[in-house]
Amino acid sequence: MGYDSTGKWTPEDASVSARVATMTSQDSPIMRQAIGAGMASANRRGLINSSIATSGAIGAGIGTAATIASQDAQQAHQMNLATMEDTRQRDLSKNTIASTDRNAYASTMAQLGSNYSQGISNTLQNDKIPSQTRNAAQNDISALLHSQQQQLGAIYGVGLNWG
Repeated sequence: MGYDSTGKWTPEDASVSARVATMTSQDSPIMRQAIGAGMASANRRGLINSSIATSGAIGAGIGTAATIASQDAQQAHQMNLATMEDTRQRDLSKNTIASTDRNAYASTMAQLGSNYSQGISNTLQNDKIPSQTRNAAQNDISALLHSQQQQLGAIYGVGLNWG
């Protein structure tokens, strides 16, 4: 099967029986060739139109088809396994990247919170700063925090709307 038009992968049927059934249909090239060869051989022995000749030719065709189908099924099975492993590895990589991004985002947000707390603390510890100046500094620190959070959210595709 492989990939469809939407990019979705469907495993190929790797069963020998399905392949033998396809290869042994009356219209298949293998069966036409086997029957033709069997009939030619029977004709040389004087058995033309004999049911023995026909069954021998069909048996030869089925034997040939089974051998080819077995090899073909093994190849399809190996391709299915390789594709599934590739898909698993790709998904694992995506999940690892997503996890790393979440960790980086959380770490940076924690650092921003720490910087904010430190900035507010610094303004509160100096009692010589006039109240109006302290309030303005704290408002600037708060605005800086929100700006940095929005920038970080834009980078990581996260929106924090706290009102």
